[in-house]
Formats: sequence, structure tokens, C-alpha cells
Amino acid sequence: MMRTNKNNTMSAHPLQEINISNLSIINDSRINIPIHIKNKLNSKYEKSLFLPIKYTKNVSIANLFDKIEKCVTDNLNKNSNKYNFKILYDKSFIDDKTNNDESIIEYKKNEIMEQGIYIEINENNEKQEYDQDLLEIRLKQLCVSRNGDPAYEYFNDIMKCFKEREEEYLSLVDSNYIENIQSTLTWKMREILIDWFFDLEIDLRLNEETLFAAIHFVDIFLTKINLKKRSLLQLLGVSCILIATKTYEIIPQQVSELIYLSNDQYTKREVLNFERMLLTKINWNAFQLTPYNFTSPWLNILNIQQKSKEKLLIDLLIYSVSLNKYYFQIKLSKLVISVLYLTLFIYLEYGHIDTHRNNKLNGLFRIISKLFSFNPFVFRQRNNNDNMNNETRNIMKQIHKILMQLLKKGKSSETSAIYRRFTNRNYLKNKYGSFAATIDIDTFPFDQNFKKYNI
Repeated sequence: MMRTNKNNTMSAHPLQEINISNLSIINDSRINIPIHIKNKLNSKYEKSLFLPIKYTKNVSIANLFDKIEKCVTDNLNKNSNKYNFKILYDKSFIDDKTNNDESIIEYKKNEIMEQGIYIEINENNEKQEYDQDLLEIRLKQLCVSRNGDPAYEYFNDIMKCFKEREEEYLSLVDSNYIENIQSTLTWKMREILIDWFFDLEIDLRLNEETLFAAIHFVDIFLTKINLKKRSLLQLLGVSCILIATKTYEIIPQQVSELIYLSNDQYTKREVLNFERMLLTKINWNAFQLTPYNFTSPWLNILNIQQKSKEKLLIDLLIYSVSLNKYYFQIKLSKLVISVLYLTLFIYLEYGHIDTHRNNKLNGLFRIISKLFSFNPFVFRQRNNNDNMNNETRNIMKQIHKILMQLLKKGKSSETSAIYRRFTNRNYLKNKYGSFAATIDIDTFPFDQNFKKYNI
């Protein structure tokens, strides 16, 4: 089916007027596609070119992208690796929903030649400097704003320290401690314990850092000690929550309250004795690096509010992964970065919608690109995994898989605390706001969007 024509005409192009009647058509099977180049930082790169190409079913949109990239780089006498390309879909004859495998003959000749392709380019060194400048500006804003935090002045040093500490955490946890250390426990039992933590978080109104520090205590301890009796697993959980609340909460939880919530299985002396043993096994390192040490500052930099649909989906993903042993098989920073990418650019599709329409938002998202191991603003936006390393792609696949498994099980699973929480309208409204509470995780197109972008 032919695409409907857009209202963008060549006369609207700010760089150069092109007289369509003067286009030289070699024969009916060849057309000249206008390529309009824009560059925000250096106007010398702004120009319009013609790309001769065959108008046949054998030429796909992907072929066209390759030829455009070669045409532009040849014309500028530069190596393509030195450039970052982005299609401006709102002006071009194709749109952001175009399938790269479809043939060019799906579009009318006159539509192609009238509108052409608009692209924006940046030399990588220019872009990096630009992104760095934006980041520095944003950090200064956060330092001096009325509700800001002076700690952002030391943001780079703090991130460096966090990266070192996440390496330490990975070294303390055996990614297969159930098989290698434990003789009576299973991964399902760990999942049930962490699921109970999620219920405690609601009942006791715990902070996110408290919850995840307790999870870390569990995994570090079980890496070092074979818990021979299954009945001791919940005692371990009670001790972990107790230490975490003493560390992170203004008012620590009473031992008696935790004993009551564990159905009075243990005495106060048993809990305190186990707490003492737990502290020695974690080397008295009660302050743990958690995913929210990365999430909190990065969301502030991106100006993403706590009460928002973005925060809702980010929390859903992080909580889902923490149930799985995959949680401590990757670095926390890479987990958070992948969750941010999935939420913003895949599930909510900001790379194709908002960032093309809102320059301010576009700038904010460019700031965070230096924290990614790939650049989310790339030329082939439908195939943006071209600039994504295999490790990052695999992390996002695994996170998405874990989320889909959780949603599929729903309430039928014996570990359904996350599902119950994120389907509770009252909870979502209070935690994330009325607008975010309209998201229905059962009908939200997680899988549809993930497959669309072919990660």
C-alpha cells in the first residue's frame, strides 16, 4: 500500500531550494533522492545533495540507509565512523515506523523526490563535547537550584567511587551459590524470601535502599555460609531487614515487630545472635551500593519526577530482576542503564516521539548518553542496536524476558508481591501519581515494542 503524502514540501527546506523539474532522471527505474544535511554545531556541513538510486523492489529502506551514509561521508570527505547520523523523520518521506526490510517502491516516486531525506549529523568529538557541556550545565543547575543538592558538584568523583564498589559487590557474591554452596536451598526459596521482603517494604514503609541492602546481605551471606536448615532462611531474612533498617531508616524497626511478621517462629535472642553472625560475614559493611544509588541522581539529571510513569516502569523492571539470580550476575550500573534505555527508548519510545518534538527534552536525554555504553541517538533509529555492544543487548534481552515471565505468571505465582503492587491502582496513584496510575501492566505493549525495535 502506498504511503500517504506528508505536507512537508521542498520550499520549506531552510538550507537550499531545489527545483524538482530540473531533476535528471536517467530512466524510469532510477530516481534522484534529495538528501538534506543539517548540523547544529557547524553550519559548514549544512547542504543538500542528490542520491541516484534504482526504484525497484530489490532496493530496501536498509539499502537506502547504507547508500545515504556513504553518499554523505564521501561528499564531506570524511570517515563515517567520525560521524553520528540521525534521520529527521518529521520532514522526510519515511516515518519512524518504517520497516527497514520493506522495498522503496512502497513509496511514490514524486513523494520521494519532493520530500527526500533530512538528516542531522555531528562529528563524534563535537557531539561528545556538546554532551559534556550539557551535563556540566545540568550539574551546576542541580547544585544551585532552590531544591538542589551541592553534592552534584562532585558527581564524577561519586560515580567513580560507585563503579569501584559495584566491582566489590560482584566479587563477594557467587553467581551460582545455590549449586556451589548450599545443600538444602533452591533458587525458588530465595525468590520466596525476596518476595516477602517486598511485602515488608509496603507494610513497614521502608525506603528502596533499605530493601535492596537487605537483599545484598542475603546473597553475600549465602555465598559464605551453607544454611543447612531451611527453617533458618526466614531468620536470615529477618536479620537482614533488621540491619538494613538500622542503617538506612530514621527509626529502625523493632525486633518484636519483625518477629511478629515472621509468625513468631523465632525468639528475640535467636534474632540478635543471628544478626551478630551476619554482621561478621558481611565484614560489618552495612552500607551497600544498590541500584538506587545510580537511579536517583540519574533521574534528577534527566528531570524525571518521582511521581511519573517513567519511575513506575523503572521500578517495575528493577524489582522484577532482583527476584532472579541474574540480579547479581551483572554490574548494577549496567543494570540501571539498561533499565533506563528499555523504559525510555523502547517501552515509552521517547527516541522517536518526544525527542523529535521537544528540543529541551532532547537535550536532557543527550546528557545521559555519556553514561551509556552506546548512543541512543543513532542514524538507523529502527535498528539502533547497530551501535549497541553485545553485552548491553544481552542484558536488555534478559531483563525483558524476566519481566515477561513475571507478567505471565501474574497472581497465580506464589511470588506475586511485585505483580500485586503494580496492579494496585491506589498504591500506584499514591506512589507515582494519577497519570502514571493509568498504566495497566497487563495490557501495556512491553513485548510489542521490544520486538518492534529488534534488540
